[in-house]
Amino acid sequence: METITLTTEELSQRIAKEVEKQLAEQKKPKINYGLKFSKEVEAWLEKQGDDRKIILNQKGAIYEAVKACLNINRMSELTEENYHLAVNVFDQQKIFFKKRVFPLEQEA
Repeated sequence: METITLTTEELSQRIAKEVEKQLAEQKKPKINYGLKFSKEVEAWLEKQGDDRKIILNQKGAIYEAVKACLNINRMSELTEENYHLAVNVFDQQKIFFKKRVFPLEQEA
């Protein structure tokens, strides 16, 4: 095993860089990706024009699909990395939750 000798100045520079890095990380705004995703889902479902009960059921089904695909237990566990994956899963699920409007059958 090699030992490395650092001068006081080199050590001070390394410490300063690490402190700067940690301060930058602390100053980054904290984003609640679970809430952000929830708002996106709810806005899309409300555009579909269903009543509140149907929206809540559909929202629950979408959340379950996302949690299963991402292998998480709660939506609050969404991070910046897996938020985009959650949006992709939601986009794929939209086909199942689109409001379907069927033309009325015309009587002859």
